Amino acid sequence: MKEVGARRAAGRPKDPEKRSALLCAAARLFITRGYAQTSIEEIAQAAGVSKLTVYSHFEGKEHLFGEVIKARCDEHFGGGDLIRFADRPPAEALCEIARRFIELILNEEVIAIFRMLVGSAQSHPDLCLRFWEVGPAPTLDSLGELLRHYQARGDLDIPDIPAAADHFFALLHGRIHLRSVLGVGRRPSRRELNALIESAVALFLRAHAAG
Repeated sequence: MKEVGARRAAGRPKDPEKRSALLCAAARLFITRGYAQTSIEEIAQAAGVSKLTVYSHFEGKEHLFGEVIKARCDEHFGGGDLIRFADRPPAEALCEIARRFIELILNEEVIAIFRMLVGSAQSHPDLCLRFWEVGPAPTLDSLGELLRHYQARGDLDIPDIPAAADHFFALLHGRIHLRSVLGVGRRPSRRELNALIESAVALFLRAHAAG
C-alpha cells in the first residue's frame, strides 16, 4: 500500500514552493552538517514537508544535492544556456558571462559547498562526479557552443573550442577563488573584479582574434 501511495504522490503536480524550500533546506544542512551526516528526514523537517514529498521531487539525496548545484548555477547564468548571448558582440557577451561566473564562484554558499566537496572527495567520489556533471561540465559545454557560433560567424579564430572554454574560465578562476576557499585576505572590490574581467576578456580575445 505504501508503494502505491508513493506512486500516486509522485504523479501529482509538483509544488514549486516546496521544491524551493527543499533546495534551500538541503543546501543549508549540507553546509552546516556535511553531506554524509545529513539525512532525508532532516531535510524534510527543515523544509516543513514530509519525507514522501522529498521523494516526489527528487530521486534521493545525491539527486537532491545535484539539483542544489544546478539551481545555484541557474541563478547566476539564467538557465545556463549561454548561446542566448550570441546576438551580442563577443567582448560584450564574454564580459557578461565572466561577471556572472565570478559572482557564482565568490558566492558564500557556493564556496561552503566547494569546501565540503573537497573534504568529501575520497569518501564520496560519486558526489564530486555529480557536482562536475551538473555544474562545471554543462557550463563549459555551453560556452563552447557560444564560441563555436562566433567562430562560424568569423568573429573569432579558435582551433580547439573545448580548450578555449577551459582557458576562459581559468583566467577568471585564478587566485581569487583559491583565496576565498582558504579564507585568506579580503574579498576583492567591485573595481578589482571589473579590472580582472576586462583584462581576462581582452587577453582571451587577443589570443583568438580572427584574421
